[in-house]
Amino acid sequence: MPRTAPQRNGKLVIVDFDNTLFFTDRCNAMASKELFGRAMSLKEIRALQRADKSRVYALSFSKYAHLCIPNAKLVRALRAENTAKIIILTAKSRESEPTVLRLLRKYDVRYDRMILRPKRELSKSDEGWKLERIRSLSRGFETVELYEDKKDNIAYILNGIRRRGVSAFLVRPGSITRSDGY
Repeated sequence: MPRTAPQRNGKLVIVDFDNTLFFTDRCNAMASKELFGRAMSLKEIRALQRADKSRVYALSFSKYAHLCIPNAKLVRALRAENTAKIIILTAKSRESEPTVLRLLRKYDVRYDRMILRPKRELSKSDEGWKLERIRSLSRGFETVELYEDKKDNIAYILNGIRRRGVSAFLVRPGSITRSDGY
């Protein structure tokens, strides 16, 4: 649930949504099966042309969001953060906001702010868009923790920020490990 008086200095925690805060592979598999006749792996979906990939992700969240599984370990860790400012930063379109909010409420996920991508910025790469946001958001914080499921995104963001006090964590089902992105 959003808190009313977030701390603005000290520590900032930035959490990705898909396959980080919530595991969405089942949603994507069902959407790809509906669209292409077979359940595809996340690797296969990511290799699709941008338009097809967007169709899978849009359908997976609009029709199959009920299959999202919360990352219990990360949800517990966020609940335990008493002084950090917590931002959920997702490259999902703002059109997904009602569904994202419903899931966050359903599983009592603690956060201060949620940022989704505006339609006019959907043509930017996910990692490029996130880097721009993280640069801006991290100003004024002593430490920043980034939770992300894509090692390439972690490497891209850490290379783009290049400042002390930024830690990244690679999230996988069942594990959260510190990562330098390489």
